[in-house]
Amino acid sequence: MYEINLVEIYISNLMGFLLMVGVYLGNAWKMKKKNSEDRVLLRMILTVMISCVIDPIAYTVNGMQGGIFWWLNYICNFWSYAADLIIGPAWIAMIKMHVSGTDEKFHRNLVMISSTVGCLSLLINFIHPLIFWVDENNIYCRGPLFWLFPAVGAMYIIDGIVVYLIGRARGSILRFFPVMQFFLPVVIGLVIQIMFVGITMIWPGLAIGMTTMIISLQNENIFKDRLTGLMNRFYLDKIEGELKQHQAFGLMMLDMNDFKSINDQYGHSEGDQALIAMGSILRKTVWVHGTVIRYAGDEFVILLYADREEFMESFKNLINQNIEEYNNRSGKGYRLSVSVGYGIFNLEKDTMDDIMKLVDQRMYEDKRRYYEENPQRERRHAIKNEEST
Repeated sequence: MYEINLVEIYISNLMGFLLMVGVYLGNAWKMKKKNSEDRVLLRMILTVMISCVIDPIAYTVNGMQGGIFWWLNYICNFWSYAADLIIGPAWIAMIKMHVSGTDEKFHRNLVMISSTVGCLSLLINFIHPLIFWVDENNIYCRGPLFWLFPAVGAMYIIDGIVVYLIGRARGSILRFFPVMQFFLPVVIGLVIQIMFVGITMIWPGLAIGMTTMIISLQNENIFKDRLTGLMNRFYLDKIEGELKQHQAFGLMMLDMNDFKSINDQYGHSEGDQALIAMGSILRKTVWVHGTVIRYAGDEFVILLYADREEFMESFKNLINQNIEEYNNRSGKGYRLSVSVGYGIFNLEKDTMDDIMKLVDQRMYEDKRRYYEENPQRERRHAIKNEEST
């Protein structure tokens, strides 16, 4: 029989609960632009908060005689297993949305299937107790298949890390996410709880991991544009040193055509929607291959891992294709388009200022061609060469 120190259990879970309450009431989980990441974070916070309350109750009623205590013991332990099936998929979804901006349907369904199987096993466990049971003395006991849930939890953690590492390999300096800040407290808590039955550390560990992760995400907001949710030009300054470590990278500058006419004819609110739509198109097109930055006004910069001009040209064509698809289904009275300048660069040979000037010049050359092909369009500004004269 293992010993349980209820005071320690109360204190550790109370600290986890207070951390989550502070994060929730302080709205630290809300990003600058409300999106699906906020909802996933809220789901994780509430799950950890509830579990920090349920876990001490389970330890308190364990061994108390009476039918109501038996049911309370069983329900609390049932929740503890079920909560693992909430936290794990939410953790994976959070990484996928943050690293790649999307949560692919195939992977989401795969995780959902594993969660469904876990839920069904818990329901079956009530009839055939293979995961856990509560004996006639109201004592919680681990079943022969108890290890399945720690294994599934470990699978969720590893899956999330793999998704993160794949994203980093495709564009490591272009996206950042506090995986280790979340990972280490969770793993330490999980290992301690598996090795020592009378100690509860998984939920306080999750609370610590969640808090550090949210703090890191809030720090990241310094480098995010409030309107579009893209990175801002401060982010470009931040990673300039890291870009020097790479032999080559692609940089693309884009300027929306006729943006002034959208503001003039439809209002600045619609102009904001056009910027948001363009940011979404660019982010989905680039995906994990780079980072989209709202540079200034209606100008965007895209950083790409690329070492060939052909790759950059294919991305330019894909961007124009996706913009055209958006125009065909948007139902707007205007059509989006961009002028683009790009190249492959190396910071060992060029400075960032020189690179930006070059792609800016190429972008204006592309804009000049756009107005030559569309003379009816009102120019937002004069061509750069005309300005210089």
